[in-house]
Amino acid sequence: MWLVLPERYTDGSHIRYELHALWHREIHVFHFDATANRSNKFRLIGTSRGHIMMEDARSHAHAFDVFTRTTAEFPRSVVEPGLTFGVYRKAILVQRKTGDGKKPVFAVVLRSGRPISELAFAPFGAEAWTDIALPTKRYITDIAADDDGNLYVLANNCQVFVFDLHTLQLSSYLVSAPARSPWLHGYLPRQKYLGMMSDELIMLRSWTCQCCPRTFEVFRFRASENNDGEWVRLIQLSGHAILLGDDGFVALHVREFPDVMADCIFYIDCPDGRGKTYVTVLNLRNGARALRRLSTDRAPWFWFVPGAVATGSQV
Repeated sequence: MWLVLPERYTDGSHIRYELHALWHREIHVFHFDATANRSNKFRLIGTSRGHIMMEDARSHAHAFDVFTRTTAEFPRSVVEPGLTFGVYRKAILVQRKTGDGKKPVFAVVLRSGRPISELAFAPFGAEAWTDIALPTKRYITDIAADDDGNLYVLANNCQVFVFDLHTLQLSSYLVSAPARSPWLHGYLPRQKYLGMMSDELIMLRSWTCQCCPRTFEVFRFRASENNDGEWVRLIQLSGHAILLGDDGFVALHVREFPDVMADCIFYIDCPDGRGKTYVTVLNLRNGARALRRLSTDRAPWFWFVPGAVATGSQV
């Protein structure tokens, strides 16, 4: 896996990255230029299923394949005049196997501009986004998807919505926010993240304190038959590690990725407050921390894990 550190701006002909590869628990630095359309400038949104997700100045979303250097373009979002970059808060790829054995690729976006809907999806090749209307006025904190084509949505009150991209059916679960742990006295809530760990839906809740390092709680979602649910606190990750970037997190099993450590959270932090950036590893079992200085202090940061999804394919 790689830690992607993009340039904030591009010259329109190349998108420049610095890749920090984690091999044998050591960080190796590589540089990589991605040839882009010379008529556009791009902003990186994040990564998803082996692709780097971007937006251009025309409010189109793109999925860039690092290895083939091909770009799949998704529809444009109609936003307020003058708004170019910053339309998309997050973009992910979702793939679902249909009855005929095909695997159509969808892009799901979380948007911030007006007057567009906050949440929308589009299959590869579509001319317009299809809005997803949620029965809530709550702010959407994060989105995630499983391998069956189900989209999970986390509201800021920890309520969960599930949207099936095959049947277009929406389900909602009444979930209360988990209580604050007693040892978090003096900490302030910072952010909530949603993701998959194997086949389970996971919420990562981060906390900050003026005099202490950033810390985290991890919860597993447990649904009931009457559309209720609860967030169950985890004290270990069952052989997984969580890699947290600016666009959310990915959970990897150490059996498939031996260069990460089980029950640990890898994240980027500036612990001394002086602008120096570190990859920080937090062990959930014993609270131990390890830091590795990065060669650059640029932001944002994204973890990239190569995947096997081919945009637009009907495999």
